Amino acid sequence: MPEPVAKRDKEKEKEKENEHQNGNLTVEGSVEKMFEGKEMPKWTEQLTPRALVVSIILGFFVTYICMRLTLQQGESLVFNLFSAPIGYLVIKVWTTFMEAIGFHQRPFTRQENTVLYASILACTSITLNGGFGSYLLAMNPYMGITYTDPADSKTLAPSWIIVFLFVTSFIGIFTVVPLSKVLLLRHKLKYPSGMSAGNLINCLHATNGTPITRHQIRLLFKAILWSIAWHLFGWFYTASPICGFENFPAFGMLLSAQGYHFSFNAGSIGTGMICSPTVGLSMLAGGIISWAFLWPYVDSKEGTWYDKQPFISLTGRSGYVVSVTIAIALGDGIFHMGIVILQVCYEMYMRKKQKHIILHFAKRSGPELSSMSYDDRRRTNLFVENKVPTRVALGGYILFATISAIIIPVLFPSLHSYHIAAAYVLAPLLSFSNAYCTGLTDWTLNSAFSKFAILVFGAWTSGAQPGSVIAALASSGITTAVANTASDLMADFRTGYLTMTSPRAMFVAQIFGTAMGCIMAPICYMFFAAASPGLLSDTAEYPAAYASTYRVMAESSVKGFTMLPKNSITLAVGAFFSTIGINILREVARSMNWRVYRFIPSLIPMAISFFTGPSISFDVILGSLVAYLWRRKNKRHAELFMAFVGCGMIIGESFSPVIDNLMSYLNLTPPYCMRFLGSETADKVAGFLAMIP
Repeated sequence: MPEPVAKRDKEKEKEKENEHQNGNLTVEGSVEKMFEGKEMPKWTEQLTPRALVVSIILGFFVTYICMRLTLQQGESLVFNLFSAPIGYLVIKVWTTFMEAIGFHQRPFTRQENTVLYASILACTSITLNGGFGSYLLAMNPYMGITYTDPADSKTLAPSWIIVFLFVTSFIGIFTVVPLSKVLLLRHKLKYPSGMSAGNLINCLHATNGTPITRHQIRLLFKAILWSIAWHLFGWFYTASPICGFENFPAFGMLLSAQGYHFSFNAGSIGTGMICSPTVGLSMLAGGIISWAFLWPYVDSKEGTWYDKQPFISLTGRSGYVVSVTIAIALGDGIFHMGIVILQVCYEMYMRKKQKHIILHFAKRSGPELSSMSYDDRRRTNLFVENKVPTRVALGGYILFATISAIIIPVLFPSLHSYHIAAAYVLAPLLSFSNAYCTGLTDWTLNSAFSKFAILVFGAWTSGAQPGSVIAALASSGITTAVANTASDLMADFRTGYLTMTSPRAMFVAQIFGTAMGCIMAPICYMFFAAASPGLLSDTAEYPAAYASTYRVMAESSVKGFTMLPKNSITLAVGAFFSTIGINILREVARSMNWRVYRFIPSLIPMAISFFTGPSISFDVILGSLVAYLWRRKNKRHAELFMAFVGCGMIIGESFSPVIDNLMSYLNLTPPYCMRFLGSETADKVAGFLAMIP
């Protein structure tokens, strides 16, 4: 007996030694240790005048680029991480110059850099998601197809656009603030873009550190350069939109036509490295269920359930895609929001019952904080101690909802106050759902929510009086603004969490940047409209093709819910209750520690694949596979460095719109076209080319 006891004692000592070594390694890899000796500025000191001035200057510059890209390509591009290093460079040059001529400058902190970044991000987000490539342009009188009544169109002018953006763009900010602690600290959502920005800002301001932290910084910048180099390499082979690496048919040409192909997007691969493997597997499961079985089955019913229609029409296949996706997203959002409300109510009950033993979360020394790393303990304490008061969020929500209910009916007479009230009753659910989706996957369901709003409000306002088309488009703008600003603020909170920036400073920066965007974006649009008489035409430099798509959907929605294809509502209801049921099973399995829990997919990533197709999931899975192999080889090494590599890939990919815009501005075109063809098609092409003298 003594020998086994002695053996167990030796094993325990070895485990303690390993834990001690790992703990030392964690401290050596600590980011906050690099900044420990620096004074922490108060939240009011983080909002410096120079940061706000620079954000105005850079905000206008980036708004111009974003507007050009939006009108050219008609879609929202990833453009958020570009402003962090540019802001750092500008203020560094500013402080160096001022000190050189004898003016003392306060130190440029990472908190000030984060505030600057958040302001520019909020400003450009209005341009990318404010409808300048979609619903706003669809309101123009010359966009009318079937409904050409003056009440169903509205001439775009900066005056009313600025007012409309001001009354709609702040609601999402206020609705998500009370849930920020739940999403970041309880659910531990990653927000990969926000995480990447935080790591980048920390690395830009790091002046000293251990060998491990210096290696983390080197890996981050190497990954950024690799990602940019990969995009430049791919650019050479994209002489037309159908060329390039983005449609690599790894599973054959037949499956590639259904979306089963690799894009080799560095940002998606980096997201897969950062996020849980469950996210990638859930997206893959959603892609297989929808694009391998459900949508092909729907296609087989063409002519029976619905007449052949363009994909953009909600009366055809798109009606099934949008309704089922929205059902899954709303079901998942309602379930998780209900769980949060129950947890909050339970905590309030326990505080009231045992007030004498309940401590503030930030001051607990129990397992919640003791199990955290050194960095997370410091960041959690700061985040909770400086949280935005709930009364501010509630007051702002009521104020802007009231103003909107008064002003929007003046701008759009076909929308009444009760329509606006109904939209803002749904606002917290849409904000939570989109913020939760972005935190898990770094993708947004804004497009699906806006189409859902077009359908609902177009049908609701239809009647004898004209104006339903414009009401549907305006409601799309309200929904987009609510969902988008909520996810943006949560990503900013994640950035601020990593850089030890006060949530209050981030909240003010978001409001300031949003106000900037509400003014700059309409003015910038009118500049393009005046300089481009052929705006929106197929041959124009700025076609903004999505505007016609939104106009078609809005005119279709006036027919009411009867315009939806047969059985689409049935499929949506089934998807909604299936989502609730799977979530209940997932929560029960988690609480009971059932092994099957690991194999139950998360529903909101599945909704992404239902809507966009399965191709994104393959890149995310590829990133998850890299992470898995890295952990298998050296788990501790992966824990220290993998997030920095993933963030670097996301940051590098965010520079791609800048590169593409620069190439376009310089009139540079890719010299080659690389396409993948089936054997029969390749033979036909070869025969055709052989006939050319």
